[in-house]
Amino acid sequence: MKKFSMVVILASLIVSCQNKEGVEPEPAAKFTATKSFTANCSAGLMGESVTKTVTIESTVSQADADEKASSAAMAEADKAMTCVTPINYKLFGLYKLDGDASDSTNVLGTGTATDVVFGAQTASFNGVSSSIRIPGGVRTFTVQDQFSVVLFFKANNPNRQERLFQLVDEEGNSVELYLSNSRIRFTNWDEGRKAERAQLVSQDAPDFTAWNKVVATINFTSNTANLYVNDRLASTIETPLKKLNVSSIFLGKHANDIPECFYSGELDNVRVYNTVIEPGLFPLIKK
Repeated sequence: MKKFSMVVILASLIVSCQNKEGVEPEPAAKFTATKSFTANCSAGLMGESVTKTVTIESTVSQADADEKASSAAMAEADKAMTCVTPINYKLFGLYKLDGDASDSTNVLGTGTATDVVFGAQTASFNGVSSSIRIPGGVRTFTVQDQFSVVLFFKANNPNRQERLFQLVDEEGNSVELYLSNSRIRFTNWDEGRKAERAQLVSQDAPDFTAWNKVVATINFTSNTANLYVNDRLASTIETPLKKLNVSSIFLGKHANDIPECFYSGELDNVRVYNTVIEPGLFPLIKK
């Protein structure tokens, strides 16, 4: 009887040891989820959409994995999203001319000013030698397929060929805003042809002694150009245009220093865009 009891006890100990050391526990279940989220700017803002995809593993449940993957993808997309106000969308040059020719976007860079008198909020040009070259020095930039310029001006002599703005490439092709016979003109010059591909002219003469806002847009892909004066469409055209390449911007003069093209008056808040800005945004752009 005693021998039988000892055998039972010994067998129980062996089984107990095997359960602790000899048998591997079953691996925990793994649930995998892959989720994507696309972030877009909220109303009143603009930017490029961003999509992020995240894969998450969970040992709890498939629902837990789905929830965590969705949250992580949303967080990553929101983190990568860049939103801007509409009037700053694809803005790559902003010259407030408040004391200097610095660029508030730091994309095109500070311009080189010659004989320009900077006030607290505007820049004055003498009609003889004043100008600003953008970017400064001899640097250039590549012109995109779409381009817009916005500026405010108050002119002393609108009857000459005074240049408010000239975008000119290394071959001499250009896009220009200038005054002539009390009208505002927006042109696309083809140096190879020695002729204008397009000329848009304001029909009415604005009050040049007051501040005027000019918006000029050009799309080299659709071959369209528009001129707006004080938020109203002044002229539009659809015609084969001459695309510019590596270029510079001149404010207040022609690149060739033509005497009658030097501007006499004031300029303020010059904006340069890599897109065609829409008329609905014009009232948001103020001096």
